[in-house]
Amino acid sequence: MKDVTGSDEGSTESHDLAIEVTSAQFGALTATMASHATCVATGTYSSGAPIVSGGLGEASADASGFVRWRFAASPTERGRASYLFTCSAGSSRRTLEVLFDIP
Repeated sequence: MKDVTGSDEGSTESHDLAIEVTSAQFGALTATMASHATCVATGTYSSGAPIVSGGLGEASADASGFVRWRFAASPTERGRASYLFTCSAGSSRRTLEVLFDIP
């Protein structure tokens, strides 16, 4: 997992939103964070091509701070892939990149 919050020049994103990724694999990404935080997730194959799925996109953490993205799709590539997701709660915002392998 790589914290890419504020990696863009001039960004004012805050690093103070605690996020723990609990699972990352093709078809599923789960994390815990502040309750009711809102997040947006995208996926990318190792070639740079996007993982196109109706299961990624915007999601909100529940009252206990759990958020999940799930989708049923066959991977079009094998190897290392990544999820990039940005979450915000109040004035806090954080962006993480999570790498995973597609066997």
